[in-house]
Amino acid sequence: MFDKLSEELKAARIRSGITLQQLAAKTRIDLKFLEYIEDGNFSFLPELYVKAFLKEYIKFVGLEEKLIFKKYEASKLGKEYVEPAQETLLDKIKELKENKFEKEKEIPLSKSAPSRPPSSVESNNFFNTLFMDKRNVILAAALLGILVITFSVYFLFIKKSSDIIIEKPYDELVNESKERYIEDEPVKTPSDSPANSTVKNDSLRLVIVASDSCWVNALLDSSKKEEFQLYPHNRKLITAASNFQLTIGNSYRVQLLLNDKPLNFDARTKVSVVYVDSKGLSFLSPPKQKK
Repeated sequence: MFDKLSEELKAARIRSGITLQQLAAKTRIDLKFLEYIEDGNFSFLPELYVKAFLKEYIKFVGLEEKLIFKKYEASKLGKEYVEPAQETLLDKIKELKENKFEKEKEIPLSKSAPSRPPSSVESNNFFNTLFMDKRNVILAAALLGILVITFSVYFLFIKKSSDIIIEKPYDELVNESKERYIEDEPVKTPSDSPANSTVKNDSLRLVIVASDSCWVNALLDSSKKEEFQLYPHNRKLITAASNFQLTIGNSYRVQLLLNDKPLNFDARTKVSVVYVDSKGLSFLSPPKQKK
């Protein structure tokens, strides 16, 4: 169901006169990830990072961000997004006038009927009708006031914050990751503890130092997996017996140290895949996942 969304994104990019290579240079997103998005493949990385890439894409091709993300969520559920109908304030006022006109038509006017003072029931009906008309006017005024306040808040605060990349749903995920993975300093363990014996068996110690926010998927010795996120001026120590395979997001903000010695890690893309062993570091190409 992502085909229609990817076609809309690609058409917007073409209308903007931007090539994929130019978009990759502007957003600093790897060209392959942009191709996945336009092919309708949104499973190439965890959803948190796919949404961040999609937000960068939308910003440069001139689409409405909230609408595209609504279509993304609908496509994820296998549905097609339909814009809900909205009743305007003018429609509401017109409806109130029609109701008042219908009530006036229900009151019969007879010229031949003798004039008489209104009964208590008729007086009550008159005051009830008058009260309802006043309440309808107050309701219409309240609706108008709510609309004015909403537009004022939007133009004064929300519209000015268009540079924010990740909104509340993503911030909640990031906070969860921060609580789970950030380590300021390694905890010292007794020499005879099981954790210390594991470190002795792992001859390779890799320290990942972040100068900005980044995420890491690590495969240790081709068997053990770790996934974590680092924040500015944080570091993470991981150990292995023979090798590491790392997928690093925001990689140009990262430094790597193997056994306390800096590695020649010169990242040129926003996401990098590298292989590290006792001989040093080598770059790998990210595998293209099937749709």
